[in-house]
Amino acid sequence: MLGAPIITAVTPTTGKTSGGTTVYVLGSGFPNVPSITCLFGGSPVDATYLSTGAVVCLSPALGAGAVPVEIDFPFVGTT
Repeated sequence: MLGAPIITAVTPTTGKTSGGTTVYVLGSGFPNVPSITCLFGGSPVDATYLSTGAVVCLSPALGAGAVPVEIDFPFVGTT
């Protein structure tokens, strides 16, 4: 059984405002469930499960500035 999902790092920490940057979200306790979503400032994009400690997604087009990054795991919740 995995613990609660925790994000420990997002890399890279910057990207283009036009989107399309490959972003790795690292942490622990990530479940391998269908339809994982990355949220960039609330804007959802599809994510790909890599391991219990990593998912990857492409950043959406966003305005300049920092945004929070979260992952939504169906049946588990958002972290």
